[in-house]
Amino acid sequence: MRINKLFTIFLMFFQLLILYATPIPGLSVADILLIIMYPFLILSVIRKNETLIKVRYFPLMIFFVYIIMQYLFICFIKDTSFLNETFMRTIRFLFYLFTVIFIAPQIYDVKLGMRVLKYISLVSTFFLFFQILVVKFMGVYIPGTVPGLPLMRVELEEFNQYIMQATYLIRPRSLFAEPAHYASYVACFLVLGLFTKKNKKREYIPELIVTIGLVTSNSATGMIAAGVIWSSWGIHKILSVNLNKINLGMLLSTTILTPILFICVISSSYLPIFIERVFGGAQGFGGSALIGRMGNFGEAFSVGNLSVFEILFGRGMIDIIDYIPAVPTLFLYYGLVGLSLFLMILLVTFYIVELRAKIILILVFILSLGGDAIFGPNCLFFFLFLMNGNNERSIKVINEINKKTINLGGE
Repeated sequence: MRINKLFTIFLMFFQLLILYATPIPGLSVADILLIIMYPFLILSVIRKNETLIKVRYFPLMIFFVYIIMQYLFICFIKDTSFLNETFMRTIRFLFYLFTVIFIAPQIYDVKLGMRVLKYISLVSTFFLFFQILVVKFMGVYIPGTVPGLPLMRVELEEFNQYIMQATYLIRPRSLFAEPAHYASYVACFLVLGLFTKKNKKREYIPELIVTIGLVTSNSATGMIAAGVIWSSWGIHKILSVNLNKINLGMLLSTTILTPILFICVISSSYLPIFIERVFGGAQGFGGSALIGRMGNFGEAFSVGNLSVFEILFGRGMIDIIDYIPAVPTLFLYYGLVGLSLFLMILLVTFYIVELRAKIILILVFILSLGGDAIFGPNCLFFFLFLMNGNNERSIKVINEINKKTINLGGE
């Protein structure tokens, strides 16, 4: 198998492989395999004799350089305890960014990646259905992890062991560490699937299957993602429809199915669960999902205990005890400068990429407000589809930038 195909398939399985631990502390099976693969990846890039940096990756490269400079400076002014606390976490994040910026543009196969993404999304969704049915009818939870392999997270092992003794709502995790991780993964496929041109209605069946999975996962992330994606797709279809070519059958089916679907959602048990977890039911003070993700927002942006330097440039990738979503984490790690740089990256990327990548970017931003769609394996996963692939708009914008650069050089 060629290295580009192997690399592409591996990256699509990365979020599953990262669950499993190795004898080396802090490094997962996914990390070790990527390190082993790196000499072959570098050799492949050299053989292609292409420029390492493409124009659309330049903003992310600025962020990459900023992290290095910030980290070296903080290490210079801090004691060795800071280095011990942050070294592995910082190196891993830089390693992922380096892969996205310098390696993936030359080697990653977008079309193959989409096919593998579809396969994993469907398999994990069917396994989720299986978990739900077994729990409901047999009272047994079937873990989605490989038996006997050590896991990176101790709490995941404890979850698998003691889940059936729990009195709270059981939310199966499919093949992932969290229901939200499953939701984020298959939501990316849902965007790519819906916003890819289809010739027959039955070609939407995979998207409908994963949508059911997003809802039945009882993940607030999944339900919100499904709502945002399908709403965006519906608005896009309405705005792009040719009034002279409206199909009467499609119009009638849409008119009939929409209220039926609405009634099914209202009458199902999943809507009350979603409202309870997000809004807290009748009290309306915020449910467990909202408080768990957004409860520490104010504390994260509190600058009372921070120096001017920490407000501007951050504290580095320190240990954070309480759960904090990606956006306030960016502020704590890299300060206002780092947060502004990353928001600039999102804006530039939004301007360059095609429609379906724009929807993924919006999804990433929403998930970053209440979850983590930036750090860890999510950095590798989402940016592959955000910034890779030769679409007409990105090529046009890149050519315009290149022409301006050449003209400036000629002057």
